[in-house]
Amino acid sequence: MECPLCFEVFNDKLKKPRNLDCGHTFCEQCLNKLYTNNTIVCPSCRRPSNNMPKALAVNFIAADLARKYMEERKMFVFCDDHPKEMVRFFCNTCCISICVECIVNHCGHVFVKQEESVKLVQTKLIEYDNKIAKIHERNQISKMKVTEIVSSLDVQFQKGCLTIEQEYNILIEELVRRKEKIKDIFKEMTEFQLGQVQESVIRLEQREVELMSEKAKIAERFENLEKITDGDPAVRTFQIFLSEIKETIETLSIDPSPHFLPPILTPMFEMNKNAMEFIAGLGKISCSAGQENEIKEPTICFFGDKNKVMAYKIHENSWEMRLIEAKYEFNYYAAAATLPDGSTMITGGGSSNTVYVYKDKKIYPAAPMLQIRKEHATVYLNNFVYTIGGYDGQNNQFLNECEKFCIYSKEWAPCASMIVARCAFSATSVNNKYIFIFGGYDGTQRLASIERFNPELDSWSMINTTLRFQLSNCGCFSPYINKVIVLGGGFSSGFSHAVEMLDIESLEWTSLSFMSEGRDLRNKITYFNGDAFCVGGYNFRAEKFQVEDDKWIQLPNYLVSDNLDSWSSSLTFQLCRKSGF
Repeated sequence: MECPLCFEVFNDKLKKPRNLDCGHTFCEQCLNKLYTNNTIVCPSCRRPSNNMPKALAVNFIAADLARKYMEERKMFVFCDDHPKEMVRFFCNTCCISICVECIVNHCGHVFVKQEESVKLVQTKLIEYDNKIAKIHERNQISKMKVTEIVSSLDVQFQKGCLTIEQEYNILIEELVRRKEKIKDIFKEMTEFQLGQVQESVIRLEQREVELMSEKAKIAERFENLEKITDGDPAVRTFQIFLSEIKETIETLSIDPSPHFLPPILTPMFEMNKNAMEFIAGLGKISCSAGQENEIKEPTICFFGDKNKVMAYKIHENSWEMRLIEAKYEFNYYAAAATLPDGSTMITGGGSSNTVYVYKDKKIYPAAPMLQIRKEHATVYLNNFVYTIGGYDGQNNQFLNECEKFCIYSKEWAPCASMIVARCAFSATSVNNKYIFIFGGYDGTQRLASIERFNPELDSWSMINTTLRFQLSNCGCFSPYINKVIVLGGGFSSGFSHAVEMLDIESLEWTSLSFMSEGRDLRNKITYFNGDAFCVGGYNFRAEKFQVEDDKWIQLPNYLVSDNLDSWSSSLTFQLCRKSGF
């Protein structure tokens, strides 16, 4: 049936089988290549033939066998990987048809004879139809949950407005303007959340359309399947369909509905009746996670190595490296802050005012800052991200300018400037009311001064106490009401390993247990759930401070050979709805 030289099947055209004088048969095309000096030497027995290839007799027996073979091939399905082998089995594990030679590559898989493939396809179709039905059921439940969230937001808004009215009715006429402003903010925030929920409703409705479409496809395949028999080549199209619908179902299995309730918006009021200067700043909307939500997968992310993110998974006590899109690169000496939804905002660095948001292991560009800055501080407080001070590398200028980003309007606006221009300082929010900054560098010397920012009054004030040493790049966090812990930093003779706690009311300092070594910690300290995580700053090690026990614990070494001096970091997490709510 095939030429022993080229191993191709004989045909009635170029591959016509011709008999040599010795009786051996080869295709005419190969004989033409062997014909030299009016002679063909048989490749098998070396006996010469003196006839031209076209003059040699046709081997009609071989031609007939080849013709029948090709006709039979049209009736069967042949393997894509081994074209000369017929498909004889169906691999249930891979959902593809295979030949005898393919079995080696499917060792350990479950497969049946090809004749049983129709029944197998029917079984798979039933299985996938049941899966779609379950997804549809979960989709309906999710829609009900979203509807409940919408109702909850409406009730929450009505109660909040009533609280605002009751509080403001007791104030004098000068507070009326402030009342309307707070209501507008509250309405804007609620509409923002409602908009997010409505997006989930749209996605769920789109999912329902897709589910119905896939069910219709399965029903159509059932009807067509009844018209074919075992071994029919048309079965292959159903096998391809099985692979496609399997991938579709995996995609549809991802629930697009929110797994957590939006933050609870609660009007809050603080008023010193004996100090009318506070009236202009009275009233705010508190944005909290709420009792229905819980934090999942808390992870400290470090940004600084081009398009890589180094992540420390707190619950697993382990490190991992994550890649992001190559078109994004992190700038050195940037600053980062955690947002209420568990994402991170990364600001500036280098000679840039670029801003990114890192969420769900992806990078998204955000509105750029008004000012180029690096070695600055970024702090989140009450719906705003504040970027403070730093250094403008383009203009060689130390900055005291500050600006704030509204997480609802997505816009930057200037705010009051610090008293002293500085970079390489630490900053933290305190009592959910103030921002404190410590130390830094003003271009000529390290600083020991402390400043406090009051966002309600948009004003800075110098605190009547100082750090015990002039420090740059120290770290700080606030674990309790009226308490700030300051640790590490650089001074004239090296890096500090001291840990001090300041009472912002009494302005008294308390010494705590020292770190195992001095560290530069400006951008490399994260406080979460009673523990302060300190990473890098001198070598490649990390440790955590258990505040309640005043105790340090060594952590696994991180993954890069860098003291992380120019990296930024912050906490990321997932907000999930607690079971039972």
